[in-house]
Amino acid sequence: MKAIIYFAILLVVIFSGCRKESENNIDYGYNYFPLIVGKERIYQVVDINIDTAMGIYDTSRYLLKEKVAETFIDNSGNKSCTIERYVMYDSMPSWEVKDVWVAQINSNQAQQVEENLRIVKIVFPLIKHDSWNGNAYNILDPKYYEVESFDKPELLNEKNYDSVLTVVEENNESMINKYYEYEQYAKDIGLINKTVIAINKVTYIDIYEPIVPIEERISIGHLYYQTLISNN
Repeated sequence: MKAIIYFAILLVVIFSGCRKESENNIDYGYNYFPLIVGKERIYQVVDINIDTAMGIYDTSRYLLKEKVAETFIDNSGNKSCTIERYVMYDSMPSWEVKDVWVAQINSNQAQQVEENLRIVKIVFPLIKHDSWNGNAYNILDPKYYEVESFDKPELLNEKNYDSVLTVVEENNESMINKYYEYEQYAKDIGLINKTVIAINKVTYIDIYEPIVPIEERISIGHLYYQTLISNN
C-alpha cells in the first residue's frame, strides 16, 4: 500500500515538473514589443491629406525617431517606459522633440499611451485571429484589433525580417469609403510599419465605366505611411 502511495506521489511530482517546464518554454511573443532603455527606431513618414473640394492635396514627408528613454513605476504600481519622439524635416538642422508617450506590458497586454489615450496594442500570448478592444481603457468608441499573422517572414523597405506580427486595427470598405489600418512588429525590434488609409469620400463613378480603385478617386481622405529605416 505504501509503495502505491509513494508511486502516486512520484507521478504527481513528475507531471508537475513537466507542466512547469512546458509553461516556462511558452513563447508568448513579448519580444515583439521590446521596452529596453536606449533602444531607438527611426522611421520615414509620408502623411497625405486630401480634400478636392477645398483644393487640398498636402503631402508631408519627414523622419520620426522613437527612443525608450527611461523606466518608472506608474500610479498603479506597474513598470512603464517613456518613449521620447522626435521629428526632422528637410528644413531642420537637427531633431526636434515632438511628444512623449508611455508604454508598458501590463499582465498580458502591451499598452501605449498616445496623445493621452491608452491603447491596447497587443494581447499575449499571440493567437491568430484573436481580437480585442484597443480602446478598452479610453473614452473613444470600441475599436477591435485582430492578429492577422505572426512569426511570419516579411520583406519591408528592401529588408528581410524573419518574424513579423501583423495587427489589423481597422478594415472596413464600401463603394464610397475605405478605412484600413494596420501595424507590423518585428521580434526584438518593435514597430516596423504603420499604415493608415482613411478615405471618407470618393468621386462619383458611373456604374457603366470600368472599375477604378477607390484609392485613385479620393475626394476626402487621409493616408499615413510610417516605415522603419534604421534601429539599434
